[in-house]
Amino acid sequence: MANTKYNPANAGRSDFDRLFSAANEVQTARGAHSSLDDRLDAADSNVAEIQSDITTNVKPDIEVLKDDAETAEKGIARLTDKTAKNKLNTVYLAALKTYNTEGSWSGNTYMIDGLEFEVEQDGMIEVTGTHDTIVTRFYLPVPTLAAGTYAISGCPASGSATKYCLRLKDGITEQYVNDYGEGEVFPIATVQPLSVEIKIALEYNSTVELTFKPMICLRDEFQQSDKYVPYCPTQQEAYLESLALEGDLNDEESARSAADTKQTSALTGIINGGSKNRVTVSDTSGTRNVVIPVNLPAGKYIISFGEIASTDTDASVCRLAFADATDTAVWTGGTTRGEGKSISVTLEAAAARLYVYASDNYSHSGGDTVTVTNLMICTKAEWDISQEFVPYCPTMPELYAMIQALGGGNRSISESDGEEER
Repeated sequence: MANTKYNPANAGRSDFDRLFSAANEVQTARGAHSSLDDRLDAADSNVAEIQSDITTNVKPDIEVLKDDAETAEKGIARLTDKTAKNKLNTVYLAALKTYNTEGSWSGNTYMIDGLEFEVEQDGMIEVTGTHDTIVTRFYLPVPTLAAGTYAISGCPASGSATKYCLRLKDGITEQYVNDYGEGEVFPIATVQPLSVEIKIALEYNSTVELTFKPMICLRDEFQQSDKYVPYCPTQQEAYLESLALEGDLNDEESARSAADTKQTSALTGIINGGSKNRVTVSDTSGTRNVVIPVNLPAGKYIISFGEIASTDTDASVCRLAFADATDTAVWTGGTTRGEGKSISVTLEAAAARLYVYASDNYSHSGGDTVTVTNLMICTKAEWDISQEFVPYCPTMPELYAMIQALGGGNRSISESDGEEER
């Protein structure tokens, strides 16, 4: 068959229609491509603007917030470390010597089972020597702890039950709470620990070179700063210690008796000058009830009223209730009305608010007004020392948070005070 070329002169109407349609499709496709390019260019421009805004505005704001948060954390940690954080007294040799009697003492060093436990002035304990038995224990004074959640820490890193640890024996379960180098949390309700000890369980003839930094503090304080601080005696302990060192008062019991009046006066001033009152609102009134914010961990407290009054005629008492953060009651009770009223409270759980009702229950309180003046909530231990009303004063961490809220977080805290940083 002969090869025949296409000749436009022979084209029919349908051929021209097809060519014209094809040309239109090409033109449409080119337009769509151009529109897509324009939209992509616009999108790229928007992305570039967003990235520029993030770089120019958002990232600096984030860095400022991070700096403020870090400054606040460092400040609160420093404030915490300057308080009597450590409840474990390892600085008084006399007490340590009464707990450890099987070996021998030479000055500040206790020798037993081939090991030497050297007690430093800051309460750290250096353990050196060659271990020549299965288990060696160095006992520490058992602290008296208020109800709360605590952390025990100070064991060197990489400890274990079969090597070495710092441990506390629980007074309820009689099980051990063991710190192997990172700290361990434990609760205290009403029963005190049975013992606190350093346990060395390394293999026979093992060479020992360890530094223990024994500390027991509140869990919240440990979370703010896990830095070791030496035990700091209370004002009462320091005063009694100084009196006991006087030549004619070597016996602590005699010192306690001789110093009773001065000590009570000094302690009263310290208690009343501190953060004794836990409520920020001392004078208030309301219909049916008043709700007062508090921040109380579990423990023993006293609620005192300069006066509590009510227009109610159904009863002669006012109902009181503590509730947690979910508004679930954790304690209920009541008090008669009048001046100088107080009631003892034992909280088994933390409380976030106090309800004071106009009558003895919710329904009787309807339409009545309750008024309280000079309201104070303090620990029972503080109340036993001084029953004087004092207005609210923030704790050091609370005060620092208030400073932060006022813009103080933009100021850096000096690191030149010589304190060791972790």
